[in-house]
Amino acid sequence: MWLLIVVWWQKPPIYILLVYIFWFTAVYMDNISMDNIGAVLKDAGLTLSETRVYTSLLRLRCAPVNEIANDAKMHRKNTYEALEKLLRMGLVLYTLENGRKEFKAEDPSKLYDLMETKKENIALILPKLKKLYRAVPFEESVSIVKGKSGIKGIFEDILKKKEDYVTFGAEGKFEQILPIFYSQYQMKKKEAKLSCKAIYNAEAKDTTAVKEFIGEVKFIPKELHSSATTWVYGDTIAIIIWDSGPTGILIKNKAAADSYRSYFELIWQKAVL
Repeated sequence: MWLLIVVWWQKPPIYILLVYIFWFTAVYMDNISMDNIGAVLKDAGLTLSETRVYTSLLRLRCAPVNEIANDAKMHRKNTYEALEKLLRMGLVLYTLENGRKEFKAEDPSKLYDLMETKKENIALILPKLKKLYRAVPFEESVSIVKGKSGIKGIFEDILKKKEDYVTFGAEGKFEQILPIFYSQYQMKKKEAKLSCKAIYNAEAKDTTAVKEFIGEVKFIPKELHSSATTWVYGDTIAIIIWDSGPTGILIKNKAAADSYRSYFELIWQKAVL
């Protein structure tokens, strides 16, 4: 109140309105309830259990199932089922620490990908979710993502970091499983001016995947089939197994990434145009 009086005294009334808007926005955002968040996340396709697990994991940063279940006040079985769904949606990933799964929430901004419509609702709750969320920096890690949304997240990460990359083991399955996203990704690569080199199986030579690919392409003999494709960008190796859901294995280790690049260059020299 005293702030309003001081501003009224020194400045025209329009400044009072600006101060009030700033104050109201800050207070309103802080008072968004979990019920409001739950309602918006329900529109995004999350059940009540999945919302409780997701928001618990945002707070916990990285935790095993038992710890998440305790925080969410849920049974372990129900917690694990919710985590499996969140994995497929690309909102959660997990790492293996001494043979034990540790789950980690992805950035809440990924919720935009789940709601092509009503994005203004996500914008409303995002500041609250961001307060809960604290990214866990993994200097060296192995993590796993599942489902189409999780796989899309890998390529969005490449675009976000603007990392040049190499890929091998490609047989066109990326384009077959995610045709619309594949085309969009190629265009975004072009806009970002990323340098990309790919080694495809010769059987894919006349496919849409090769025709639309932005970058350099070479081929290896038809006999060398692979159900997995490997991408190497920055200090990360992403191995995608297309026949299982799909599933992505992310290895963050600079030395390993450099070794994979050397391996790629060796194959590249032997591959043909």
